[in-house]
Amino acid sequence: MVDRRQLATRYAIQVEVAINIDNKLIVNHIVLSHPFLIAITNDQTEPLLYSIFWKRMLATGQNDNSELYTDSSTLPWSVLRQAIRSYVKSQITQARTLEYYEVCHLQCMVLLPRVIRCKGTEDLETLEHELYGQARSRSTEINHIVLRDRLLTEQVLPTTPIERREFMTDKCYSCLDMATELQHTVWSWLFRATEMIQDVGHKLCPSPNLGEKKVTKTKKQMAASEEYQTMLSLFNKGIITFASPLCARQVFQDAKVALERGAMLLRMCDENSGFFSFVFGFEDSSSHVLRMGSVSAEQVKDFKQGLPEVLIDEQFPSRFAYLVKIVATNSDSYGIDVSLAGEFDSEGEEESEEGTQSYGGKLRPNLMEDKSSDEIK
Repeated sequence: MVDRRQLATRYAIQVEVAINIDNKLIVNHIVLSHPFLIAITNDQTEPLLYSIFWKRMLATGQNDNSELYTDSSTLPWSVLRQAIRSYVKSQITQARTLEYYEVCHLQCMVLLPRVIRCKGTEDLETLEHELYGQARSRSTEINHIVLRDRLLTEQVLPTTPIERREFMTDKCYSCLDMATELQHTVWSWLFRATEMIQDVGHKLCPSPNLGEKKVTKTKKQMAASEEYQTMLSLFNKGIITFASPLCARQVFQDAKVALERGAMLLRMCDENSGFFSFVFGFEDSSSHVLRMGSVSAEQVKDFKQGLPEVLIDEQFPSRFAYLVKIVATNSDSYGIDVSLAGEFDSEGEEESEEGTQSYGGKLRPNLMEDKSSDEIK
């Protein structure tokens, strides 16, 4: 008997066709589908996808040549870029694809170790030529920060080869100090971020009416219930994004009104896998050093009303009335528009173009880590 819980087991659908020609000639044809896997439990999903993700991008069909799947196997950036851009949507059909600036952030995660390994100007110039074909005109000499910032804002040549280990197995490095080795790979970070958006069981953004007794509701109350925000809707609207720290800095530099009216930016934390990152603008007397904090998705789930309760009741986030909404202006280049997506008052109501939404819940111990980022020069 085959153990269906073994992720090493592959299954296929066998199709048998018989063609009868004038009752004289019968042609039998048998074909097998592409092999597939079966995951019984949720904790099997990541290893299942890990085992097939790179193979599917290589588009090798039923060929199982193990040499193609080693950490040194490569594929062009154009293929990986499309896979990254569409990954969230492939897991959640109602989700949007990633925007250009978000893909650039993951591109930097993948290629930053190459930049860090460069020992001097000559190495950096050689790498820039390999990635972009030509150097960008600049008034100063290239350095590690300059090339990192280009990776965060401009996609490399489509033909740039990417090794499997760079995406699937190598640990990421901090985009802030370009020295700290993080505890996750690009693949695991993308998987966890997608899990947060998927929010199985709606524990990160529960319905406002969860647990309420069944009572007769007015049309207005029913409409408000149907319009409550989910992780998916926040992601689709550009309120939760995969923005990089450099993008966050540009948002607060360009959107002066956001600072004046008290707004914070919510994004997937790139320093810790499975964390939210909150950006509260700049440190006092600085236009470069961001004031940021982070909290894990597991901690947010401990709140009865999840993320809304964190934003409304927690000591530091509750000081900010608005959330920054980022909308990409071009799908083929780095460009964004910024607006304010909602307002929270002390009573726990969010007023936005979509309507008024109420969230309850008691004040919990402060889990937000109020800290300053390293300067992004």
